[in-house]
Amino acid sequence: MASFTRMLREENQDRLEAEGGACIMYAHFAYGFANGGVPDARFKSLMERLRRKNGWFVPVAALLDYIAAQRGAVTLDACERGRLERRWLAHKIRYGTA
Repeated sequence: MASFTRMLREENQDRLEAEGGACIMYAHFAYGFANGGVPDARFKSLMERLRRKNGWFVPVAALLDYIAAQRGAVTLDACERGRLERRWLAHKIRYGTA
């Protein structure tokens, strides 16, 4: 949960909004986000702040479909896919999954 709340901190929310950017995040909410059914205070505060922003909060498939419609679909060849997979693996080895 700490890495999730670190990514959602106020300055990151504000920067993403100012840049008109997009963000795709994944979290397993069964781990560390609540204690005894009560949401963590910092997590709750950040999520409430985020919801007050003028964002478009949609499932990832809707966002990716929108981007593909705007920019055109991108197909990776085997070399590009392998490079991305190696970068992902190196990141997981270095930083772990938390």
